[in-house]
Amino acid sequence: MLMRRILLVDDMPITREPLARILAYEGYDVLAAANGLEAIETLRDHPVELLLLDIMMPKMNGIQLLEFLRQQQQWKELAVIALTGSMDSAHISRLRELGVSEIVTKARFKIDELLSRVKAHLPSEAG
Repeated sequence: MLMRRILLVDDMPITREPLARILAYEGYDVLAAANGLEAIETLRDHPVELLLLDIMMPKMNGIQLLEFLRQQQQWKELAVIALTGSMDSAHISRLRELGVSEIVTKARFKIDELLSRVKAHLPSEAG
């Protein structure tokens, strides 16, 4: 069976750790990073199929990370689901410009809904 690898980037352990456990329980290979700089280091060593990305983080926020990734050939097309606590319209429009697959509001998401979005944005397995 093909192991699907996801990088979860969120500065809040209270969000990152339970979400990583749930995704691992669902059969995903989950890597975690606390900010954009850690995410870049992780991505350099471990290819992933999907990025679950918090927007508001210290050191390098989600938008800055995405701007960097979209300039790199190997990450130009990486599927990204943005997780945000804020529905700031400037952030939302910038995320769309950067080609995120989905924008999920942290306050309102249900875990089964997030899992179905994750599954929808991973490349389908070759039969």
